[in-house]
Amino acid sequence: DIGLENSQQKFADLNSFQVPLEESLRILYNHRDDRAFVVKSVVKQVEVFRCLTEMEKGSLNARSSKLFTLSAVDRAIIAWLSNLHDNKQEKISEARRKKAEKPEEMTQQIQLAVSYWNAVSNFILDWQLVLHKRVAAGEMRRDCVHCHGVVLESLGEVGAVLLSVFPQSWEERLAVLREIDWSISNPDWEGGILVKGRISKSRASVSWMGDYLRKRLGFATAD
Repeated sequence: DIGLENSQQKFADLNSFQVPLEESLRILYNHRDDRAFVVKSVVKQVEVFRCLTEMEKGSLNARSSKLFTLSAVDRAIIAWLSNLHDNKQEKISEARRKKAEKPEEMTQQIQLAVSYWNAVSNFILDWQLVLHKRVAAGEMRRDCVHCHGVVLESLGEVGAVLLSVFPQSWEERLAVLREIDWSISNPDWEGGILVKGRISKSRASVSWMGDYLRKRLGFATAD
């Protein structure tokens, strides 16, 4: 709906200069920015993201049927793209293009990102349990760390390096995700992504989680 998109874009533009817009809404309503286009394209094609992402609110209450916020998924996907082949985020695309004329490079990046996140979702079995309504989303968010932004972003950063280092066997290596104890009670997390029993959102925690995942996936930690 072109009229709706125009209205949403005007809303996003006005709020960018006035009261700061909720990050998830800024992404959802922005139809010109390449970053937002890529993120929304990936979300639409990855079932767990499409079905379990809260697209408007920046936080989830205990009763929410969603596992993720759009802003957390955005950071994870952009982290993946930014680290892919050591490229910087700016290299995704700087020009504004019509949606029907996105460059081949961007299309390939989206397709590869979709393949990666679909593979991740298949190996984190808890996500499938929530997707198929066998476990409540609120219960999963309370008891496990894998649906929180710090882990999603780390999966993005490490995943890009994984594809670069192991272009032929990256999906096989991801199978180790099934073996990780993702429960919040796992003592491995304390001092890393948990501080006094609470999930940490700091950059240091993202880096710590990245090193943890690299070790489990079988390649060198970051310098």
